[in-house]
Amino acid sequence: MAELEGAKESISFYVNGGKVVVESPDSETTLLYFLRTQLRLTDTKLGCGEGGCGACTVMLSWYQEGVVTHTAVNACLAPLCSVDGMAVTTLEGIGSSRDLLHPVQERIAIARAHGSQCGFCTPGFVMSMYTLLRNSHAPSEKQIEGAFEGNLCRCTGYRPILEGFKTFSQTGCCGGATKCCMDVKSSDGIKTIKGPSILFDASKFRPLDPTQEPTFPPALRTEPLIPLAIKGPRVSWYRPLTLDQLLVLRARFPQSKLVIGNTEIGVEVKFKGAFYDTLISCSQVPELNKMAVTDEGLTVGASVTLTRLEEQLKHLVESLPENKTRTFSALLEMLRWFAGQQIRNVSTVTGVIVMDPSFFTGYKKTSIKPGEILLSILIPFTKEHYDAIKRYITNGPMLVEVSMNSPHRMTRSFMDSLLAFWPGLQVLWGDVDTAIHIHDMLYHVMERHNFLPEAFTHDFRSTGETTLSGLSSLRALTSSTRRLEIHTTWTWVDQW
Repeated sequence: MAELEGAKESISFYVNGGKVVVESPDSETTLLYFLRTQLRLTDTKLGCGEGGCGACTVMLSWYQEGVVTHTAVNACLAPLCSVDGMAVTTLEGIGSSRDLLHPVQERIAIARAHGSQCGFCTPGFVMSMYTLLRNSHAPSEKQIEGAFEGNLCRCTGYRPILEGFKTFSQTGCCGGATKCCMDVKSSDGIKTIKGPSILFDASKFRPLDPTQEPTFPPALRTEPLIPLAIKGPRVSWYRPLTLDQLLVLRARFPQSKLVIGNTEIGVEVKFKGAFYDTLISCSQVPELNKMAVTDEGLTVGASVTLTRLEEQLKHLVESLPENKTRTFSALLEMLRWFAGQQIRNVSTVTGVIVMDPSFFTGYKKTSIKPGEILLSILIPFTKEHYDAIKRYITNGPMLVEVSMNSPHRMTRSFMDSLLAFWPGLQVLWGDVDTAIHIHDMLYHVMERHNFLPEAFTHDFRSTGETTLSGLSSLRALTSSTRRLEIHTTWTWVDQW
């Protein structure tokens, strides 16, 4: 293809250990549709079609920089062209009732754990758990619960599913499947059970043997990736491997859509009637997959997935001082509630989270011009005023004293930080009555946190340079349980 030198027009990948080659694939075909209609692997189900129920979960594996990565994805959203050079594992590839059930299948799909009724969601649960075990042979109960955030069950209920799978954990109450806090032995040695009855005898489950798992296809360790330039009947798919190739394609197709996980574009095409005739996959551009810690914070490439970002943020929170990583902690809490694990495994922070209002101009509208790309974003370390705000609302000690740096520069960034903690506050900007606005803001903050002031006094002096300075103090009502004293020196700098 002239647009991408050396590109190929076919894709090749492995499914359950067997190689699959597709000449001139349709760029609009999803992995799920191909598995079910072309390979007749129908254990993978079509549920919601938008990555919400997890019935279509499969495991994708690939080799990069000497490491094999396993991840659970929604096959209903994954474009077929996106799995070139990867290995796909479906339910049929890990075990069957004709041959031998995998320990994961044994715990949910037969009567021992009572984890399956209609069975429609079962393949997705099994593949989510299987992928987790390929990455961690002895996961914690928290990891097991997190692995199913993108899986829904509409009939069985989650208790038998979770309790069956938690027998893989060594950290929980029933880790090892032999000891449980529910079991009590009486003085005569007779075993009794307190509370709800157990659902199964976990000691009868076949243990997991990681050495018996299918090996990653050796050919994928040595075959180099080649750029893709696929002309479908209606849609063209390109996969550059360098930043220069990506920029050339964007210049050639300025209205093209950049694709990583297809979690948004796939939904738009399926359910909203959207049509994009040129798609460019950025998943294999090295510059877009990098993360780096700088003096200012964490730089995140545009193709870094939310799962990778979450892992890096956790590492930084654990290794850096707490006052520098509060922004990271807040993002981790947000990510915990964002979509399911399968979506986070392929979705990117730049594709779904844009915080700067100068960049995000409206619903699904940004200031990126045709032909441009977003290379990376910076997540800054927490600044010192966040630490002050954190201590400002502390209510644990008998006496809380909060003091800002004196003089503290009351710039707009500081005020915006306050609003980040209390988005309901209204602060008027301007030179008129600035002192009164600060006074009211502090009063409402204290009132909101049940620190009702007995008196609030302030002494601000105005100069010709529109600088307000002075000492304000607030003494809360004294009680036998808590007393709050705040001594703050403010300096207002009219520089924004």
